[in-house]
Amino acid sequence: MLGIGIGIDRDVVRPKGGLSIALIREHRGEVARVESGETFHPGDRARFEITLPVAGHVRVIGVEAGGAIYPCVPVDLAAPAPWIEATTKPLLLDDTVAFDASLGREQIYVVRCPRPFTVDDLHTRGADLDLPAGCESARFSLEKAAP
Repeated sequence: MLGIGIGIDRDVVRPKGGLSIALIREHRGEVARVESGETFHPGDRARFEITLPVAGHVRVIGVEAGGAIYPCVPVDLAAPAPWIEATTKPLLLDDTVAFDASLGREQIYVVRCPRPFTVDDLHTRGADLDLPAGCESARFSLEKAAP
């Protein structure tokens, strides 16, 4: 068996070829890409970058520790998820979210479905998300702590 050395950039981890989400955070005026699992603080702002290899209706939602869903992109709860064309290059979404004062572990999901859907079509089991049939999601975890 031959051993082959492969250099791995451990700061950048993306699922190969699949739906993915990354966050760009503004904290006290500094903007940086952050890793899933990092700590956020009330008042931090974030933009979302997705990779979408299959076109579909897409929205980004947050799930608080207690299971409450909040909209991120689009912000309107009742608006159907917009259609976005497939892309293997990261796509930076326009909307931003400012994190509130609730603390604890939260999940941010990008959800892609083949047909239109609203936030009312999504349900939680604690911090986990149940999706409509035919839909897929990718998750980003964060811990919200007091400053």
